[in-house]
Amino acid sequence: MADDRVDELIQVTNSLKEELRSVVERLEDKKDKNSESTLPCSSGAASRGAAESSQTATTSTSRSVSGDEGFWSPMNVLRKRRSEPVTAKGKKKQRLPSWTHTFVCLAETDQECVPSPSEWATLQIAGLGEKKIVLDGDGDAQAIYDELLLQFPKLKEAGGFELLRTQDKGSKTLHIIDVPHESYNVPYLRAVVHSARIFIRPLQRDLSLLPDKEVQVTGNSLKEECFYCKERISMNLLRKHIETCIVKSSDPIEEQHVPIPANTVTIEGAPTVVSHDTIESVVSHNTVESGSGRLNDDIDLNLTPSPPSPYSPETPEATKDVALYSDQSIEIKSLSDVVFYLSKSIDLTVEFNMVVRRSSVLDDALRRMQKANFDPRMKLNVEFVGEDGVDLGGLTREFFRLVKFDLGKYLESTGCLRHDSLAFQDNVYLKIGILAGMALTHGGGAMNVLSQSVFKYICGVDPTDLRPEIAEVGDCNIRAILQKIKSCEDISSLKELVTTNQDIIFTSGYTKPIATLLLSDKDQIIATVVLHFVILSSLGEISQFRDGLLKIEGMQEMLEKYSNLLESFYCNKEIPLTSDLILQMFTSIKFSPKGTNMRDCEESAYIFFVNYLEDCERESSDTHCVSLQKILLFYSGSDSIPPLGYSVVTLTFSHDNIYPTASTCGMELTLPAMHKEYVVFKEHLYTGLTMNGGFGLV
Repeated sequence: MADDRVDELIQVTNSLKEELRSVVERLEDKKDKNSESTLPCSSGAASRGAAESSQTATTSTSRSVSGDEGFWSPMNVLRKRRSEPVTAKGKKKQRLPSWTHTFVCLAETDQECVPSPSEWATLQIAGLGEKKIVLDGDGDAQAIYDELLLQFPKLKEAGGFELLRTQDKGSKTLHIIDVPHESYNVPYLRAVVHSARIFIRPLQRDLSLLPDKEVQVTGNSLKEECFYCKERISMNLLRKHIETCIVKSSDPIEEQHVPIPANTVTIEGAPTVVSHDTIESVVSHNTVESGSGRLNDDIDLNLTPSPPSPYSPETPEATKDVALYSDQSIEIKSLSDVVFYLSKSIDLTVEFNMVVRRSSVLDDALRRMQKANFDPRMKLNVEFVGEDGVDLGGLTREFFRLVKFDLGKYLESTGCLRHDSLAFQDNVYLKIGILAGMALTHGGGAMNVLSQSVFKYICGVDPTDLRPEIAEVGDCNIRAILQKIKSCEDISSLKELVTTNQDIIFTSGYTKPIATLLLSDKDQIIATVVLHFVILSSLGEISQFRDGLLKIEGMQEMLEKYSNLLESFYCNKEIPLTSDLILQMFTSIKFSPKGTNMRDCEESAYIFFVNYLEDCERESSDTHCVSLQKILLFYSGSDSIPPLGYSVVTLTFSHDNIYPTASTCGMELTLPAMHKEYVVFKEHLYTGLTMNGGFGLV
């Protein structure tokens, strides 16, 4: 019985809904007819027509509501229906549902490919990158523009932007989405892109990649206790907190008993990686015993302290204190300390992608440095076009090595900067100076390309106090002329040489009449010409190079106070590389367990490697020997050891490969352990060292 009553109520309700719907439609039809009947009226009859229409509409509404239909007054329903838009036929216009889609905001105006994983992370940290955005289903171009600026505030500084997408599945190339005649709108984008991401690319200005200050740390981020204040801090903010905590701490750091790892030392409160100037012996446990020809059985197969750096001789004069923070200082005694101090300015959370071709590294680097978001304080992420490899340090070292090689376009082989007005106007020497500073702070090898006099001038020595040598002059013809003048033993030959080369001598600024020359004047002639060609002729270029070098935060203070330490890094003096130094670099040697056949083969391979290094050091006439720089380059990516050395260098063995292999990013060298004879081992080692084809191909 109850079920029948429910069914009856449902039927009555449905019928009432239908009747109500028909009433509303009749009212709307009458309203449309009344409005059409007033259109032909003249202006004089307009008021009458409007009044009549109003009266008619009122009468018809009264009849519809309280007349023959017999319904109660549904005024609230009618008001709602009348407020909604209607079409020309009097029917309701349906609103499109909202559209949720993924947008990716790029930072560079010339980005043409989908960002790499490292670029993706950098964009996200900067407040750009990928976001899901909800748009009105019928939103127009203005609505899209406003919402994108709301989600990506940095777009306000872009000077406009454009929308792109990938064409095919798996493709990484971006293509501009065609703009319809009436501009973008949500229905058009929905129909064109479907589920593909939409990439937003700035038009006139690159967007900043500095971390978004508005990004807050989530409550569930990992936290660790600060040793100084005992407060638990999110780990992604801990480093900056430590710096602030050190500055605000009222107690000396030494009294707070901060635990320091065993393989670090403290320079007046600042922990740093161990180098050979801070410990007496680093590799006593992982080298071959002298004269025994056998391995030390107590070799440590785990990581040991860092290997020595050739740039760390203690200098008595370099014992001044440099302010590191407002109330803390470190004692500078070696180049390693200088690098440790300068590298404090590097922000490891922000990367600059240095994409270059191996065939034109310097040109590509100079072009990339023109980008608005370039900052020498950003961590470099080097990528060689056409080569696989993730930059964990090895690619950066290889990059600076190739940059040094390409500097021959702008520097003489003697270390003088070439006078090049076009390059000067394009600020090329400024950018080269920045790269030279970054080589020091980013772990590159020695950028020893400058002559002694040029470097001293950069450090602030007055040109009148410089005494450049003939060997520093870049032009070999001028060097030959100066050598002849130096060897003159009588006044007649001196005057003859000066007369023959008076254009060069007078252009250099020596204006004493030839007739009044004395034999004792030859030293002054040489000094004037040398100073002109080493310093004065390229004074603008040298000053621009110095300005670039000073873009590195703290570099000016280091150049003024510790030029004697920096000289070994920037002046063209060869740093001796020995076989013992290479062996000492290996902080971990991974042998198989003792007593196994594999262990015997690996020990033999190690002895063969030691013998090979000694043969190469002696510059043997053997065709299968290479330079020690070549061996270092093979597994480190650099032909010289950076000032701070390397924290971890691993030596492993392979029983499947007849050639050596290396991972320059992981700093790992793998020797073949299959060869029974030294001659065969040496031949295959030489082939592997000389025939590799770049990163990802070794």
